[in-house]
Amino acid sequence: MTSAASPVDITLEDSHARLRGDAVEIVLGAAVVPGGSLSARLRKGRRAVDFTATADGDRIVLRGPRAGLVDGAWTIALTADGASQAVEARLLVQGARPLVLLYGARPLPSRLPTPHAAARASVPRRVAERALLALPPDRADAARRSLRKLAKRVRPS
Repeated sequence: MTSAASPVDITLEDSHARLRGDAVEIVLGAAVVPGGSLSARLRKGRRAVDFTATADGDRIVLRGPRAGLVDGAWTIALTADGASQAVEARLLVQGARPLVLLYGARPLPSRLPTPHAAARASVPRRVAERALLALPPDRADAARRSLRKLAKRVRPS
């Protein structure tokens, strides 16, 4: 079996995964449906589960057993006449939850969210307000005005 370099592109609008009794059905909307005899293999690490594949117009329908799929993200490879191609989608299995078809043959790298400037500014403000509670009201107001002037001078543009 040879492996092709370019993955099979699918359309998100026409693609989905669902349970049909004890079986899994994955429908892939494809711009180009490979001809010949079709089969599919789902992989997760060293585990592999074979699925049947049939062409149905501009869709490819994969069917296979749910029992062999453990929790996690499974890659999908489509085999047409002995040539294997990765599919631009993965199957997410999460116990008794519904199946999820994830777009992309590989996940995108994770990145940490950037904190908002307003959230960073609110911490010193809360600390200052707590400290100003110990002052008499007129002195606390004067100190707040001084702090605002200082903050305007050091605030980045």
